[in-house]
Amino acid sequence: MTTPLSDSTADLGLPIFDIGAWRRARGEESVRLARDAVRMCQRHAFLYLIGHGIPQPILDGAFAMARSYFALPLEEKERIHYGQTGGNSGYIPSMAEKTDRTTKGDAKEGFATGLRITDVDPALLIARKVTTPNLWPENPPGFRPIVEGMLEAMRGVAAQVLAVTAEGLGGSPAFFADKVDRPLATLRLYRYPSQDPADDVSVGIGRHTDMECMSLLAQDDVGGLEVVSPGGGWRAATPLPGTLVLIVGEQLARWTNGMLKPTPHRVINRTGRERYSMPFFFTTNVDAPIGVIEGLLGPGEAPRYEPILAGEYVMQRLHQVYAEKPAA
Repeated sequence: MTTPLSDSTADLGLPIFDIGAWRRARGEESVRLARDAVRMCQRHAFLYLIGHGIPQPILDGAFAMARSYFALPLEEKERIHYGQTGGNSGYIPSMAEKTDRTTKGDAKEGFATGLRITDVDPALLIARKVTTPNLWPENPPGFRPIVEGMLEAMRGVAAQVLAVTAEGLGGSPAFFADKVDRPLATLRLYRYPSQDPADDVSVGIGRHTDMECMSLLAQDDVGGLEVVSPGGGWRAATPLPGTLVLIVGEQLARWTNGMLKPTPHRVINRTGRERYSMPFFFTTNVDAPIGVIEGLLGPGEAPRYEPILAGEYVMQRLHQVYAEKPAA
């Protein structure tokens, strides 16, 4: 069932939405649940998804591969350095990114892979990143099929979330269908080392909002994710077994003319344990023009954002993230 917005979720930090219940619902019940989800996103921009349908063995297998991969020697991991693809695939060393420009850099290491798009207009700035082949490590054995399975599973959930969003905003659940048949989608595996509790400057990943339509996050039980609460201040997004964390992205703000707003978040891992997470970043088709969804503008209300192609927006934001430009 859907947990309503209330203080009963305060100990978890985020409200809970059962997307499985929405999948099974029909008619007015489907609309009611979708509207609940949109209200949650309006207030929090973060929520726990239960009933997402990704089998636990897929999640467990992907986390096991992440732990095995990051345990490899640095020299072996850097054979597929992300700079070989322009930054969208491969190994990302610690401190290679500076999500918050006021910090020393992101004290995490990562691996990125994504959907490859073969028919994107070469004139688009993003074309070089989304058409280059993915880089895959030789070890650990079985890494590629398991991680690709996780990527596809997350893609399916993301499409459902956009259908819920469209219905909750008063439109057809199919509104985004023709805008996500060739999406820009990236899965990352992250390892966050434990940080010195006395170090108040370093972060696992700095304060930021996500540039895509949405992010879906699978996280282990260690904790460290913090979200700006509706009243201000940082609130821990306590790991809840079996859930994904849904994060509203900047592009949904553009689609909804600011009705849905991304919320700043960060990771600081002072637990004494390594933290592993798998964020999935989902954008509509790179050549989809982002504009306000019809019907969301009130009388006399003007769009708050200039129209832009989804891929071009992501490219502009990527230039702000990297601490140094990836090698060609």
